[in-house]
Amino acid sequence: MPYLKIMKQTMRGITKSNMSSKKENRKQLNNQGFTLLELLVAIVVLCIVSIPLLHAFVTTAKTNGKAKIMMHATDAAENLIENFEYQSLDDLQVRYQASDQNTVTLDATGKYTFEIRNTADIPTKLPDGYYMTVTADPNLYPNANSLNLADIKTMSSSESAVYTMPAQYDTGVYEMFEQWNREAYEGDPTSYVDMDTAYFRENLNRLIEVTIDKVKTDKNDVGEDVDIVRVNLKITYELKNYKGIVPVSRKKYVSTELEMFNNLASKQALSNIYILYKPRYYAAIYGKGDNITVNNVQNVKANLFVIAQNGAADEELRTQYLSASNGLRLTVVETPVSAGFPENTKGALTLFTNLNDGTPYSSKSTEKGKVLCFLTYRNSAGSLKATSDYATSILNARGIDGKALNPDQTKIRIYKTITTVYDTEDNKVVELDGTKLE
Repeated sequence: MPYLKIMKQTMRGITKSNMSSKKENRKQLNNQGFTLLELLVAIVVLCIVSIPLLHAFVTTAKTNGKAKIMMHATDAAENLIENFEYQSLDDLQVRYQASDQNTVTLDATGKYTFEIRNTADIPTKLPDGYYMTVTADPNLYPNANSLNLADIKTMSSSESAVYTMPAQYDTGVYEMFEQWNREAYEGDPTSYVDMDTAYFRENLNRLIEVTIDKVKTDKNDVGEDVDIVRVNLKITYELKNYKGIVPVSRKKYVSTELEMFNNLASKQALSNIYILYKPRYYAAIYGKGDNITVNNVQNVKANLFVIAQNGAADEELRTQYLSASNGLRLTVVETPVSAGFPENTKGALTLFTNLNDGTPYSSKSTEKGKVLCFLTYRNSAGSLKATSDYATSILNARGIDGKALNPDQTKIRIYKTITTVYDTEDNKVVELDGTKLE
């Protein structure tokens, strides 16, 4: 009995196991995969999702490319603005006209237009065919440009060489020559003629000579290169027609010899040279004008101020002086970087003076008020020289109020600058604006 019961239970377990296995087999036989319709639906869904993603990738690539070009264009515009900020418009005109691919124009209103296509002149790498323009327009600042802007700096001894002539400076010199004449006359009345002080006041020539001597170039406390210079001044009186008046040994007298400036210790660059002198109006009326020579053969850059000091007692003589043809002979001697004096030659010194009375220099005109100064710019070799308006241009000469001596050389001081980058189809890529002081 127990044996039969066990056998029945075993057979029942086997039967259940077989039935379970058959059910699993039927389930596997019914797993037939995706249908064609399901596959098509899946592909459509994938396309719908992928197209925007692909478009986003393409758009991102294009945007990155444009951003890269915009970055290069902005860098180029900023670099060009810096170039224009620290160089004169005249120098920039010469620089960019050196290439046939660039054009520079200046219209009647004083507006400059630079079109820069030569890749060597574009400060940052741009795609081929891209170009840049810069306009410098003074007409956008009418109020500021109508002002009389001064260029005179503070007279600081650390950066300026200053000489101021005393009011009665000449008196002692005239009396000294008179004493020499009296001694010669008393010693030999047959060979010398007795003269009074007025004679020497009318006939003595006076030469004021300034020499700028560059010793070396050195570093200052912040590591900048500074020209170490000495500026010396010498004043000499000479009686050219001395025979019968004074001995040859006493025809010439050096009244002053001094060092005006020396920056060997301070290493602060020379900025200004001031010569404040008393014009010899009385001597000029009689044909003996003043002579000032500035020797700057090493081309040290500085501002040169030649300023006549007029007192109330001089007014009557000054009126006669203005109508005479004898005034200051101012000569600047430098070493031009090129032979001759082409139009783009500029002197290392910039001249400021109150001697022009608002009119141009002229070595020919005798009209009242115009012949006040004969200006000469000379090669240190002595073989070449420029005079009158030509010398004025080389020295960038101006009145002490900031105006140029010659009206057609007057610079309008503030420019509105607009710098633009264009692509190959003349589309504007970027535009920056600013101002420029000239």
